[in-house]
Amino acid sequence: MEGGRRMAAGYCAKRCGKKCAFALIPKVIAACTAFCTLKCTIRPPHAVLTCTSNCANSMLNTINPTDAEGVEGMVGSCYASCSNQNNNV
Repeated sequence: MEGGRRMAAGYCAKRCGKKCAFALIPKVIAACTAFCTLKCTIRPPHAVLTCTSNCANSMLNTINPTDAEGVEGMVGSCYASCSNQNNNV
């Protein structure tokens, strides 16, 4: 399974890289890539995706991180929170 997961991650990285290349602002590229990779590799329920997207966009506008790792961390934090909320419903 581990080899299949690595292949999926490689596929998702290529797919998301192409999809997000249009963005000219580094934090937008990072957010697009993080969200796309999450969607491609984990395939969470629609409610979790919507919650994660709304949360991450809100945080990006409020906190305005300057590096890709900060953006990826925000998306990951939002996903964890939204996933927990969805499991508790």
